[in-house]
Amino acid sequence: MEIGAGLCMRRASSHEKAVNCFIKSCQWQLAMSSAHLAGFSSGDIKQLVARLAERLAEKGSYLEAATVLEMYAHDYKKAVMTLLKGSHWTDALRVIDENNLPDLLPKLKCSMEENATHLSSMAESHHQQLKHYSDRLTVVREKKKENLLKEGESQTSDLESDVGSDFGSVMTSTTATSKRSSMTSMTRKSKSVRKEKKKRYSMREGSKFEEEGLLHAMHEIYTKVKVLADDVKLTITSLTAVSCDAEAKSLQTSYNDVVKSMVSLKNSIWGVPPEQSFDLITALSQNVQSFDDLKVFVPPEFDAKLCTKYHLHS
Repeated sequence: MEIGAGLCMRRASSHEKAVNCFIKSCQWQLAMSSAHLAGFSSGDIKQLVARLAERLAEKGSYLEAATVLEMYAHDYKKAVMTLLKGSHWTDALRVIDENNLPDLLPKLKCSMEENATHLSSMAESHHQQLKHYSDRLTVVREKKKENLLKEGESQTSDLESDVGSDFGSVMTSTTATSKRSSMTSMTRKSKSVRKEKKKRYSMREGSKFEEEGLLHAMHEIYTKVKVLADDVKLTITSLTAVSCDAEAKSLQTSYNDVVKSMVSLKNSIWGVPPEQSFDLITALSQNVQSFDDLKVFVPPEFDAKLCTKYHLHS
């Protein structure tokens, strides 16, 4: 909305009003362009840059906020501090080196070290949660096996006692089964079953879908740890660039250990090689209502390639 108004103001040569609109919409390039056309003084430009940087930082656009401060205000110190808030380590290092600001290096190192500790803690926390869910899944599956064995024994006993039944009773049983199947199919479309589906990923102990709930939660954990990989690699690279070798090695070791352990756990949780995933989906598709229900039974894409391999820290 604001950007559209700003463009209209600019086309009407109301450049000062256009600037205000572009500030609100965080269009800093257009704001600076319109400010030039409006004939802003150096003091006005300085105030504009401060407003733009603040607005961009509030939005989480730290890199753009720092760019404005660096290009137009030449406030390199503030640009570096803004980059640190956004975890743009290499950009902060560039500004420090290009403008000969060695006094800011300790702040850069401290910020990166804190981030490295945070990343290690997050990865380990996810790892511990995964192990907890995996242990619970083992218990749930053991109980299912026990119940299936009991059901199998019960069915065998019933079969032996019914050997003398005549053909008519068999047909009656078959018809009844058919009716039950038909009724079940209709029931699946009912409101009560739709509500039940919403609870499919409930991890409440003893619930009907606890296994699915646990698998769903573990899928999410694998995704979270996988997402950390890029940040981990960037942080290790940045730490290495400023000779924080001990911190870089510690982060690399802790993250790689988590990844390797999770790869091993994945094989025990799902136990299905990637090439067999299609066969698994085909087999399970007979008993579910949508493809989304199948995803939890298929192992996530997660392997040791996520490990960082800086030989300097091996």
